[in-house]
Amino acid sequence: MKHTINFEPTHESLDGRQLDRLIRLWIERLERRSDLSPATLTGYSNRVAYFLEWWADVGPWCDWELTKDKLTQFGAWLATVESQYRKPLGYNSRRDVLRRLKQCFRWAFENEYLSRDVTPWLPIVDGEAPLRERATLEELAALMRAAGRSGCPVRDQALIALLIGTGLRKMEAVNLDVKDVRMNADQSGTATVRKAKKVRGRNVQGRVVAFDQWTGHYLGKLLDTYSNPGPLFRTPEESRRIGGQAAYRVVKRAISRAGLDGRIQGPHDLRRNFATWFAKDHRGELYGRLLSKQLGHAKFMQTDQYILHDADDLAEVIRSPLADFSHAEVSSSPRARRRRFQR
Repeated sequence: MKHTINFEPTHESLDGRQLDRLIRLWIERLERRSDLSPATLTGYSNRVAYFLEWWADVGPWCDWELTKDKLTQFGAWLATVESQYRKPLGYNSRRDVLRRLKQCFRWAFENEYLSRDVTPWLPIVDGEAPLRERATLEELAALMRAAGRSGCPVRDQALIALLIGTGLRKMEAVNLDVKDVRMNADQSGTATVRKAKKVRGRNVQGRVVAFDQWTGHYLGKLLDTYSNPGPLFRTPEESRRIGGQAAYRVVKRAISRAGLDGRIQGPHDLRRNFATWFAKDHRGELYGRLLSKQLGHAKFMQTDQYILHDADDLAEVIRSPLADFSHAEVSSSPRARRRRFQR
């Protein structure tokens, strides 16, 4: 059989006139799930909102026909827009947008809202994930000093000290109340995380984390400024709980003051640094399980992704298989070694 070249191939398309309604229906179904926190649901909505914004502008120009080429254009468009923090969307953010959209399309196909599985049409995000390295102890100390030069130095140092010293997620720290902190006589203690991120496979979502004397020193200074119970991290004027974006800005401003913009990206990097330095000082399976418990992970496999190993860690353990041989033994010729062994 002779095959021919077709310069006008047939392209499949999806009638996308009701895509916004379909996506909002997916969000409504997610809201019924008990294993997703409000913060997670907000994150899902924010991610797919980028597609809804793009499709509202592009859809009328292509008669609402969604194709693989159009989704490729959407992937390219993501690299041109800014996040809520007025910065270009990073690699991981763009990947997360496409991943949430893929979850929505897969759900729609599996539940027969779509007659065709269009998830293969979604592009792979351009670029590559940023290379993350652990901050040095000197850099973390500089970050603390920079937090002490803010308009709310006691609060900001306590927040950053807690993130560095416990590995808490940003929103887990923000949602703490004064009553959740238990301080020992030596200023070490525990914090009860009542609004922990919901993790699949774990029955009890809340947990208790420990902190040492160094972290407790900064928390104690903050607690001494309060005369009434309530949120642990508050706005200076109205004594209300600060929000997630406010906590993010506290960390980002300290990063800028310390000159660490290229070294630390935000609050979640402090969580990675906690895991990395803990793992460096405490090796072994038992310590790995303790670290997972502190971070709130159901499995160590997830915890291991937070540990930023580098060349210094490798240098401590890498050893040549010939390290036990003498240099003379290695450098001599095979014939000379045979003669020596035959004597």
